[in-house]
Amino acid sequence: MADPWSEIFKRLADRDKVEKRDSEYYQAFAQLSRLLSLSDSASTDRLVKENAHLWEENELLITRLNLQTIRLESADLRAKELTKAIRDQDAQAVKLQNKISLLTQQLVEKNKLLEIVNDEHLITQIQQNVLKDRVGELERELGQLKLTK
Repeated sequence: MADPWSEIFKRLADRDKVEKRDSEYYQAFAQLSRLLSLSDSASTDRLVKENAHLWEENELLITRLNLQTIRLESADLRAKELTKAIRDQDAQAVKLQNKISLLTQQLVEKNKLLEIVNDEHLITQIQQNVLKDRVGELERELGQLKLTK
């Protein structure tokens, strides 16, 4: 069986360790208790008013923050809409540019065809004039042949 005095000394040593470990907290608590008991009601009223003012200011700041968040979300949504509109417009511009290129190519081909048709028309007119001249010559020859007969 252990010596009762050694058991007592051991328990006292454990108690001293706990008190040393937590002594800073006890001292801080005691100091706060003294300060609180020393403060008068005017100081307490001032602290209550300041606390109320800080609560109001906090509520105001929360309201402002919420409004700013709503504005920011709205601006983000608008930016996304504008980005989509720009992409859509860019796609439309590409389609229109392709259509312009196709129409320009078709116009070039039609202009070439018009030139060919105009050239053929001019050739036909020249041939017609040559034939008219030839018909005129033949008619004169025929007229001379009839006169000589």
